[in-house]
Parts: sequence; structure tokens; C-alpha cells
Amino acid sequence: MKVDLFTLVLIVFALGVCVTLVDVGTLFSTAEATVTDETEITSARE
Repeated sequence: MKVDLFTLVLIVFALGVCVTLVDVGTLFSTAEATVTDETEITSARE
């Protein structure tokens, strides 16, 4: 099976995009959780 360079680059690029999207999603979830925690802590102080 011969895979030309263009196809290989395309596959690597697609994988990179998927990983990036997953990372961004994880970051947003973590940031959202942190903000929620801080809001609850602030509300508790008042």
C-alpha cells in the first residue's frame, strides 16, 4: 500500500486538529469549573 506524502500530511494534520480540539475542550471545562468554584466561595463569604 503506497501512501503519498500529501495523504500522510493530511492525516497528521487531522489528528493534530482533533487533539487540539480535545485539549481546548478540556481547558474550557477546567476553567469553567474553576470559575464556578470561585463564585461559590465568594457567595459563601458574603
